[in-house]
Amino acid sequence: MGRPPSFSDDDLLRVARDVFTTEGPQASLARVAERLGVSTAALFKRVPTKAELLLRSLCPPQPAFLTAMAAGPGKYPRDELLTHLQALAAFVMEALPGVLALRAAGVDVLTTTAPENAPPVILRRTLAAWLAADRSGFVADAVDVDVVADLLVSLCEARAAVPAHALRPVLDFGRAIDALLGAPDHIAVVAVVCNS
Repeated sequence: MGRPPSFSDDDLLRVARDVFTTEGPQASLARVAERLGVSTAALFKRVPTKAELLLRSLCPPQPAFLTAMAAGPGKYPRDELLTHLQALAAFVMEALPGVLALRAAGVDVLTTTAPENAPPVILRRTLAAWLAADRSGFVADAVDVDVVADLLVSLCEARAAVPAHALRPVLDFGRAIDALLGAPDHIAVVAVVCNS
């Protein structure tokens, strides 16, 4: 008799995420085990409950790009901000199916951690700190960096939630950055949001 197939924690989380995001949070652990080629008992040796597997596989991880943002702006802040926003949008797009599956299971991701450690809060706080650290003049002095961070993260969330073919030109990071950060007040924000 051969040895039962082994699987890593990464394999388990990847397969569970795929099963729960494609089949819904009601998918059974037997389905996850089947996809891994192991028994359900083998799963329970790694995770004691389905609820824990849901959380571990679907809660968004801490995004890697936050480390780069924590270093603050460099010589080319506009280009760096575009890069950070593209990474943020990709992260939100990857995390959204898991968050939606958790919501469908009755789990609010924001309540699984201290409010100040919730991913959306960390993203906004890190982006606001990055904007506040600019010393090049890229970010206008009169700009409220917390408001701009909220708007830019919301823009990333909108890009993840709306099908790409339905996106309006207003969801262009470059135009949004120029309008938000070059504005002496927030009239430009209204122009960006309302532009058709």
